[in-house]
Amino acid sequence: MPSSQLPLVAVLLAMRDGERFLEEQLQSLSRQESARIDLWISDDGSRDSSLEIVRRVAQTWPLGRVHVVEGPRRGFAENFRSLLVRDEIEADYYAFCDQDDVWDRDKLSHAIAWLKSRVAGRPALYCSRTRIISAEGETIGQSPLFPKTPSFRNALVQSIAGGNTMVINRAARDVLREASRRTEFVSHDWWCYLIVSGAGGEVYYSAQPRIGYR
Repeated sequence: MPSSQLPLVAVLLAMRDGERFLEEQLQSLSRQESARIDLWISDDGSRDSSLEIVRRVAQTWPLGRVHVVEGPRRGFAENFRSLLVRDEIEADYYAFCDQDDVWDRDKLSHAIAWLKSRVAGRPALYCSRTRIISAEGETIGQSPLFPKTPSFRNALVQSIAGGNTMVINRAARDVLREASRRTEFVSHDWWCYLIVSGAGGEVYYSAQPRIGYR
């Protein structure tokens, strides 16, 4: 498939003083399969070389465009919320991104394959377990496996997946954008699970991790 016909993913990355692992994370994003990627990076007042790393990567970014915006400087949740409510971010799919993880090559392609199979116009959210890694990148475990089928009832009492595993379609993003304009939240991952499932959307939880989480 020509690259111009590949689905466009807006990767929403919240950044603050991430120089230690940021370049490795961006390299793993650049190796994603079967998708174009626009990077939207909200910098929350970095004082290290994070912005310099992003500018260097942006010069040769192979998959789309790199946008850097100023964060609200009110913590990680508000930084992600500031990205969620930006009207100018347009894509087929949206994915949250931490600054110190490592993504498997098929992280996005696997999520997109499921999202494409869902009913058009219905909010849908893909999420998964994580592979826990050390500072050196060695696997040291996995996040808990949650056996219950995702639902709004479950979301009221339990957060099942990290935001860094989540990929959503445009319908889910529209619902989350409107909800996030109206209130703050403690954590974007549980918030997304609550809102998408509560709005009648579909949530899929994969037991197979495709991300290394520090």
